[in-house]
Amino acid sequence: MKSKIVLLQIYLIVIFLVSCNKHQSKTYTILLDSLPEKINPIENLVNTYHYINMQIYYPLISMDENGKLMSHFLDMSTTKSINLNFDKYLFCLKNNIQFSNKALISNKDLLNTLLRLKKQKIELNIESIDFDKQNCLKVNLKKSDYLFLDRFQTVDSTILSSESKKEYPIGLGPYEIISLDSNEIVLQAINITGNIRTVKFIKYNKDKHNISYLNNISDLNQIRSFIIPDDINKNRTRIEQLANKTYFLFVKLKNKKRREVLYKCIDGYVLALNLNLNLMKQNDYLPKGFINKEYIQKTIIQCSNNQTIRVLTPSESWSNGFKKYFEQSKISNFNISQVSVSEYYKLLFSKKEFIAVVAADATGDQVQDFFEPFKKEKHAVFDPIPEIEILLKDLPGIVNKEQKSELLSTINDGLLKSYYVIPMGQAKVESYFPTNINQIIWQERSTAYPNISKMSID
Repeated sequence: MKSKIVLLQIYLIVIFLVSCNKHQSKTYTILLDSLPEKINPIENLVNTYHYINMQIYYPLISMDENGKLMSHFLDMSTTKSINLNFDKYLFCLKNNIQFSNKALISNKDLLNTLLRLKKQKIELNIESIDFDKQNCLKVNLKKSDYLFLDRFQTVDSTILSSESKKEYPIGLGPYEIISLDSNEIVLQAINITGNIRTVKFIKYNKDKHNISYLNNISDLNQIRSFIIPDDINKNRTRIEQLANKTYFLFVKLKNKKRREVLYKCIDGYVLALNLNLNLMKQNDYLPKGFINKEYIQKTIIQCSNNQTIRVLTPSESWSNGFKKYFEQSKISNFNISQVSVSEYYKLLFSKKEFIAVVAADATGDQVQDFFEPFKKEKHAVFDPIPEIEILLKDLPGIVNKEQKSELLSTINDGLLKSYYVIPMGQAKVESYFPTNINQIIWQERSTAYPNISKMSID
């Protein structure tokens, strides 16, 4: 009898050890070309920085796996329209909801968020905001909008604490920041369903990060593909998808006639091939599916550029790709300037003149995010684009698919006629992940960012 008891104890210990191993905390590492100088979910214009923000901040409202609206902040049973005209809404906080630093989230915090969004997003058509019953605010709209609650599904709608740190605002998300510097940002889990308790965003350093180091990184998909040796990806799980991401040559020049000349003489898709970008041909700015237009071959004329134009690139590979394209196309008077990735991002919103390859996507569920960087207030363009300044604010209120497609087509064409962008193609994304990740769960399939908080590593 004694031996059976001993065997049972050993059996239970083995089960306990296996169970602990299965649920033990894991670390997920991501390599990026650059890290933000400051974490900022409100000014969220850089794609890879959005990958960081979505781990730290929940949007005010999001959607669950069944397509139903939910919120980590709001009680959705009482957050709703309160009249049949859909121009008055209640926003009610959950009881005892806390920021990541354990401070209670108050009605005042919610009010500050809604006032900020009222100012930043005129398309929300918010007339006024009043205190209502306990934990609730009443939002009055300028016009009826039965999809109003759907408009808060982007990270920039998150509630932030008024007592924020210098390096980053305090909020609430699946993870919180425990350390950050110019080379690494480390996050620790607050609310996750998987077993990845630590997430590290690491700035790529070609001098330090050898093949052995790269082999141990979980996500290499956010750095330029030519950095990654083929042998590494051969041992990983491959996932391919057509992303809602568009590549274009940004012609950031003040003179519209000069922009028009380059628009007519540069073949964006052929340039993309020289830069080793894996794209599907398109001659519209928006990715396929948003507007119903067939691809039409663009007629390319011979370039007649008399003034030297600065070409920005973030790498030697792209510099060589531009040189090769210019030689093939017999284009002269270009000065190729290689800069760091962080400087590359800064210059996009500066007053400098240049041309550069840029990728754009909707970092939330709203297609207008594709056009946000071209608003005059963002300083990416030198003169306002009427279709973006005037028509973009009407987009959220349109429900009819044909009407929405028509308006998007008008805005798309207005951007093209400004000659600030030369379309290159829609991204075909190949992602590679270590085989010990149980299942890849996408946060946003359009940008191929995994939902780390819901994933587990064996």
